[in-house]
Amino acid sequence: MQYFNMKRLFKWVGIIILSLVLLVLTTIVFVNTKAGKKIIIDRVSIYLNKKLGNTVQISEFDFKVPKWIELRGVYIKDQKNDTLLYAKYFRLELNMRSLFSSHWVLNNLLIDHAVINIKQSNSDSAYNFQFIINAFETKEKKVTQATAVPHISVGNLRLQNVQFNLNDITQLVSADINKLIVKKLNYKENNISAQNFLMHKSTIQYDTKQVALIKTDSISATVNQNKYMLTIDTIQLVNNQLAYNKLSKPFVEGFDPNHVRIQQNSLLVHQLIYTNTESSANIINLQLTDKTGFKLNQLSLVYKQKDSSFQFQQIMLKSAFSAIEGNITIVPNEYQLKLRNTRISRKEMQLLAPLQLAKLKPSLKEINTILLNVDAIGNEKLVKIKRVEAATNNHIFYINASGTLANISNPNLLKYQLNIGRLSMLKQVLYAFLPTAQQQSIQLPSVLNAEGTLTGSQQTLNPNLFINSEYGKLGVKGIINDFTNPSLINYDLLLND
Repeated sequence: MQYFNMKRLFKWVGIIILSLVLLVLTTIVFVNTKAGKKIIIDRVSIYLNKKLGNTVQISEFDFKVPKWIELRGVYIKDQKNDTLLYAKYFRLELNMRSLFSSHWVLNNLLIDHAVINIKQSNSDSAYNFQFIINAFETKEKKVTQATAVPHISVGNLRLQNVQFNLNDITQLVSADINKLIVKKLNYKENNISAQNFLMHKSTIQYDTKQVALIKTDSISATVNQNKYMLTIDTIQLVNNQLAYNKLSKPFVEGFDPNHVRIQQNSLLVHQLIYTNTESSANIINLQLTDKTGFKLNQLSLVYKQKDSSFQFQQIMLKSAFSAIEGNITIVPNEYQLKLRNTRISRKEMQLLAPLQLAKLKPSLKEINTILLNVDAIGNEKLVKIKRVEAATNNHIFYINASGTLANISNPNLLKYQLNIGRLSMLKQVLYAFLPTAQQQSIQLPSVLNAEGTLTGSQQTLNPNLFINSEYGKLGVKGIINDFTNPSLINYDLLLND
């Protein structure tokens, strides 16, 4: 009769465990050798080439368990044999043990000298990376419970000499990133946060294409948007070039909102917050040069948005010859505008709006600077002007008034009522409303001062003014028709001493 030998069992179990440990240790040692790493990279390349049916090359592969992974010479072609992805150098420093938890910790991620080309086919609207998705997509679709996306932390993300190109049916995007650094980047449950975002000496161009409208049936649907949040403590952009073009629109001389190209010298932003419904940022300083030659020396403001309400507070804008200070608030059906110590230069307006300045009457071309203070509230239908004070250089024109403006969005229907506390102008301002042939025959005072009311529209002007000049004092009341067209102007006025 044989008895179970427990001692012998423990001996064989010990031998098996020891063999497994030695096998694991040998494997770890082997894969950390140059020969072992070459076998791994060859196997991975063969697998990917077979799986994708396309060219995939990895020149070098190195790692140190459990600290870092390096790839060199990564090259992937699309199905038209064009470059989809090339990365000269890729290094990831991480805590590999964290990959088995719900919080992945990546200490450093560096990509150096890379090219990414994304294209969309005009024939079937598929992108050139679709074959990769198809290759790894399971043939049998099973209904599975959604897996939670892990919490991902990246201590330091750095991109150097990275080119990104996107060409689809609606847009062209080209980004040449010289240096981009993001510190303490975190992603958790649709929330993205970063301590610092820096981009230096990079070029980004964004062009939109004209796309034919596609008629579709009317469908009612309810969209359930997941709440998301982006927060960045500090954003720094230094010596970057930014461009935007709406290719369906022609180029316009001066500042053209459809074709913008700026040399962005510097931007510093603190506490950027962006969500589905609200956003805010403290713009410390923005300096840039526009393609027109206009140079912005300083722009700072506090920005807040919630739903359809916008606030631009503590605005401070300065250029070589112009300046704007104030606050702007936009809420549904109401605007609030407060400007103080504002100075607008003709020289800089010549850069930004040359076509509009060309329409200026010859007698007004001596105006080089406009000083402005405004306090107004209203909407497109009615604006209440609590106070407006405007003055020009050399005392050519000055006004201090209050009143209302109606239908400001439609110049043809514009109506106004001004209560003038003080109005002063040189005679060349009046000449702007007279036919050229009559300017020499009509004797006007060198300076005209007035107070009272002005009401009217684009076609008519109804003055009720008390005028004081070197010719004496005069009351003017009546109507002036077609006053904006000197050749058609006519009037019916009652003059009182």
